[in-house]
Amino acid sequence: MTAGAAPPYPGAVTRRGPLGDWWVRNFVKRRFVLARDTPGAPDRAKVTLVGYDVVGYGAGAGRELPAPQRRALAGLVGEERLTRRLADPDLTAFVAVAPDGATAGFVWSLAPRAETAWHDNVPVRPGTALLFHGYVAPEHRRHGLFTWLMTAVQDHCLLRLGRERVLGVVEASNVPSLRTLGNLGYEHVADNYLVKVLGVNVVSVLLWRERRGTEAHFVFMSPRGRSR
Repeated sequence: MTAGAAPPYPGAVTRRGPLGDWWVRNFVKRRFVLARDTPGAPDRAKVTLVGYDVVGYGAGAGRELPAPQRRALAGLVGEERLTRRLADPDLTAFVAVAPDGATAGFVWSLAPRAETAWHDNVPVRPGTALLFHGYVAPEHRRHGLFTWLMTAVQDHCLLRLGRERVLGVVEASNVPSLRTLGNLGYEHVADNYLVKVLGVNVVSVLLWRERRGTEAHFVFMSPRGRSR
């Protein structure tokens, strides 16, 4: 994916009214698939934080999550889901630790090794990684921590794991997340439409912009439709 051939980044997103919200809830939801295939961050997004550290935990990293961090993450994602994620060899929890040892934030990566993995109705193929469920504690916000954390995890996937591309999936109405990933140099590579019947996801359609291809996957009552 070269800069000269990059599809336009989704900048303006139409605001929905009550009827639009009802339509998205029950029939079709549009999301953007964003990607980056080079490490680092653009100069405008470079952040330096003193005293913070980021460490990967779980089966994917071969490192057990310490008890204080486990309590913090379980309070946000639930103990059952956290246990399931930590046991998955394709998943890693990257935790940002503040200078005082507190959990400042986290982001998950899904980096399948041999077979295509699914998360939230989107396929993640070997050679790629998906970053999802990013979070920063309120007391650590507005200091560039999320940008710093995303860059560190992205670079780990590209450089340490040897993935060719890192993906993010963002709802079309989520302007702050679109802006953040745009500042980090992510490019708009596909549109994802979740086709629903009375609010239940039935088909996930991916319209790839760079290669002009289309995928349609049946996700109703399928592992493809479940979030990890």
